[in-house]
Amino acid sequence: MLAPCRSHCCVNYCEKVVIDIEGYNLKSTGFIIKELTICSESILDTVFFKPPCRFDVLPSADKSNINWLVKSLHGIPWEDGFYPYSDRFSIYQSVSVRYPRANFFAKGVEKCKLLEELLLVPVTNLDLLGCPKACQLSLPRYRFYNRCTKHTSKSIDFIPHINCSEKKAILFFYWLKENHAAAVERDSQTTQLLVGKFANLSLNQQSNTSSSSDPDETTTQQSTNRTT
Repeated sequence: MLAPCRSHCCVNYCEKVVIDIEGYNLKSTGFIIKELTICSESILDTVFFKPPCRFDVLPSADKSNINWLVKSLHGIPWEDGFYPYSDRFSIYQSVSVRYPRANFFAKGVEKCKLLEELLLVPVTNLDLLGCPKACQLSLPRYRFYNRCTKHTSKSIDFIPHINCSEKKAILFFYWLKENHAAAVERDSQTTQLLVGKFANLSLNQQSNTSSSSDPDETTTQQSTNRTT
């Protein structure tokens, strides 16, 4: 779990951090984060929040929405959670404190916008980097992460594609790790090629300038000799 930040756990270099969330998008309150996961090379933390209020005081439309989400999407009952919902802002702030120089990533425009508002740090949309959906990353090398044991709903046993922020954060992080390194290498090679081309172009221009100036100088000298 996300513990209060200590000096030995802070990251002092530019580390890639992937964040994912699951929750309920309610008409009466907006999006309620239920599960928050951060994944990096050095740490994997998942936080489950307790509900902000009792289920029976919610409007009927919100109750129906929650029941559908629990049954069909992420399998996290409204009553579950470890941390009081009132602690959410201190936990959000601890993320940016723990990773003072990190590059944060999440998938989806709305999710990135919400996380930027909560964490007060820039969050890059993985969609812009061409990241596939989590279900498309269920490849053999990710088989270990294809099942999460932290969701307590019985429906998770019948839904193999159940949404889990921890599972998705891990899948997205390893995709980013593999593809970002390749992209950096391609960019580096492209930069070297461009630098080489510009260097050759500069040398050619200098050579052309030098060769084109010689006839002018010769003509001038000849003209001067004839005059004298």
